[in-house]
Amino acid sequence: PKVIEFIQKYDYGILTLTSEDCAQLPPAEISELSKVCGQLKSLKELYDQLSSVRSDIQDIQDILLGMEKERGTDQNDKQQFEAELEDLSQEKRDLEIHVAREIIRCVRRFNSGNPNENNVYVDKNEPDAVVVEIRAGAGGDESMIFTEELVRLYERLGGRKRWKVHVLSTSPGLVAGFREAVVKITGPDVYETLKYEAGVHRVQRVPATESGGRVHSSTISIAVMPFDSRTADSIKVDLHENDMKIETMRSSGAGGQNVNKVETAVRITHIPSGMVVTCQEYRTQLQNKETAKKLLLERLMAKEITKLATEQSQARRDQLGVVAGERSDRIRTYNFLQTRVTDHRVPGLTICGCLDDIMNGGNSFERLVSEIHEHFERQEIENIIRESFS
Repeated sequence: PKVIEFIQKYDYGILTLTSEDCAQLPPAEISELSKVCGQLKSLKELYDQLSSVRSDIQDIQDILLGMEKERGTDQNDKQQFEAELEDLSQEKRDLEIHVAREIIRCVRRFNSGNPNENNVYVDKNEPDAVVVEIRAGAGGDESMIFTEELVRLYERLGGRKRWKVHVLSTSPGLVAGFREAVVKITGPDVYETLKYEAGVHRVQRVPATESGGRVHSSTISIAVMPFDSRTADSIKVDLHENDMKIETMRSSGAGGQNVNKVETAVRITHIPSGMVVTCQEYRTQLQNKETAKKLLLERLMAKEITKLATEQSQARRDQLGVVAGERSDRIRTYNFLQTRVTDHRVPGLTICGCLDDIMNGGNSFERLVSEIHEHFERQEIENIIRESFS
C-alpha cells in the first residue's frame, strides 16, 4: 500500500538524518532527505494517531469479547465500553479519510517538486493541453448541430478561463453543425478540468425542423486526450507538389457568370493520406488553390496532433493504469425542454434552470464539473482506504 511506502520513506529519512554517519553525507542528499521528511511529516503524524486508535479499538473488542464469556458481567460497564467503541470507530473513520487525503497530497507533492505561486502543488507530469475529439452519433442532423454547440461551449469556457482554444479541424454536417470536430485547448489545469467530459452526451429537445413538437433524443461522443503542447514543436508536416493531385472545376451556386462559367473551384487530393479538400470561396482559381492548400496543411497537422495525443494518452494509461478521457457509456443528459442537466455518474446530480449558462461555459458549468470531481475524489479516497486498511 502507498501509505506503508511513504511511512517507510519517512522512517528511513529520520533514521539517516539522526545517525552518526549523517555528517559524512553530501549536503545535497541531506537537503533532499530533510525535504522528503518535511513533506511526509503530516502523514506520519496522522498515521500514528490512526494506529493508536486502531490499537484502542482492538483492546476494547478484546474486553467485550471477555465479557461475553463471563457470567455476571456488569451491564453498565459493558454499555460504557460499547459507547467508547462506537466513538473510537467514528474517530478511526475520520482519521482514515484524513490519511487518504494526505496520501493524495503527498503523491502530488512528489510529482510536482516545488509549489506554484499560490502554494499549490501541481503535478509536473500533468499535461498542459488536451485534444478534445467530438463526434456526432445517433440523431442525424440534430446530433451534428449539438456537436457544434459543444465546440462553442468549450470555446466560451476557454475564453473565461483564458485558455488558448484552437479548432484543429471540423467535418461539416449535411445540413448544419459538424459530423466531427477536433479542438486543442491549452492552459493551466485544463486536463484536470475537462478529463471527466469524456463519454457519451445525450441531448433531448424539439428540433427546429420538427413541426409536431415531438422531443428527439440525440447523442454525441467525446474523447479527451492529454497532450503536452511542448512536443508539438516536433510535429513537422510538409506539402510536396508530387503528393498532391490538384483538379479544377466550375463553382456551384450564386456568384455571377465568371464563377459559374470559368473553372475557379479547386479540389486537392493528398495522395499519401487520401485526404481531400475543396475550395470555391473566392472568385479566382489562384485564391481558391492557396486556400485549399492551407486548409489541407491544417487538416494534416490536426491529424498528426491527434495521433500524438493518442500516443501520449496510451503512455499515461500504461503509467497510471487508467486515464479519464475515453469514450464510454452515456454520462450526461441535456434536457432543453425541462432546462436541466443530469450527470449519470454521480447519484442525484441534476442542475435545473441553468442550461443556458452551462451551454455558455458559465459558472453553472464549473459547478457541475466541481461536483463531478468531488464525486471521483470520494471514490479515490475509498479506494485508498480499502487498499491501505482493509
